[in-house]
Amino acid sequence: MKVFLSVAAVLIALLGGAWLFVPEAMLGRWGVQTDAVGVFVGRRYGTMLLGYAMILGLARSSGPSPARTAILAGGAFVTGLVTLVSVGGILTSTVGSGAWISVAVEGLLAAGFASFLTVGRVARDSRVGS
Repeated sequence: MKVFLSVAAVLIALLGGAWLFVPEAMLGRWGVQTDAVGVFVGRRYGTMLLGYAMILGLARSSGPSPARTAILAGGAFVTGLVTLVSVGGILTSTVGSGAWISVAVEGLLAAGFASFLTVGRVARDSRVGS
């Protein structure tokens, strides 16, 4: 899990940094207008991603606990939901096909969070039943 959370933190930090420092490029890749409002919203999104990356990075060495379970559940929820929103944006032509790269990364992260969340629950349940 430590490796997964480290990789997730780095990927999300890179994404957050890109949205914060070059939102025009990120919006352009998605085929979205780069007006002042879009750039502002992109930068706000970038700061949120950087904060999320910090949480994941700091949690990477934590042992089994309710807090780690909450981080994994939140990660699965957030990345799963943003994947669905991104797919919806592509299917409705709100954003361009350049968003498929983000869908792939977001979907893999969602699967990873869900997998570690499930593995932790299965391990706890097997100990309780013993």
